[in-house]
Amino acid sequence: QVNPIPIKQAMNLAGWRAGPCRLPLTEASEEVCRQLAREMVSLGIPCAKTGGGYDA
Repeated sequence: QVNPIPIKQAMNLAGWRAGPCRLPLTEASEEVCRQLAREMVSLGIPCAKTGGGYDA
């Protein structure tokens, strides 16, 4: 998926209120969300949603 979709999702996962993407962009796929959560945890970035649907 292209910017800013993963960037906004990463911000939301980190607890920042970036909100949803506006049209014509769509939300990040479940796979992208899981991958972002894994990468954030591996880099030591707190992930607010780990354990809440996007296990790392």
